[in-house]
Amino acid sequence: MNRPRCGQVWQLADKQGPLGAVLVLSGNAYNDLPGPTVLIVRLLDAAQADQASMTVRLSDDHAAVLDWVTYAHKGLFSRLLYDVEEQKLADVRNMLFRLLATH
Repeated sequence: MNRPRCGQVWQLADKQGPLGAVLVLSGNAYNDLPGPTVLIVRLLDAAQADQASMTVRLSDDHAAVLDWVTYAHKGLFSRLLYDVEEQKLADVRNMLFRLLATH
């Protein structure tokens, strides 16, 4: 079984095919638990990101849509695409903090 780590971008897939790219948000201590899920945020193609709110550009290809935080079953992680740069991951955390701390 694949071991998703915090700050990695993975391709999800099931028996029918690809489900899209995601960024792993949950910490590695949580990810290593025997539970079946990992906390993720869905990604958009960078070209589509300008039409969405609360996004952080991760690469030339992907942007994290931070109001799409959800979970994924560990068995759906099919291929590691890349590790997100530390500054980009800090940008994601800061945007999530603003999203959750705003009232």
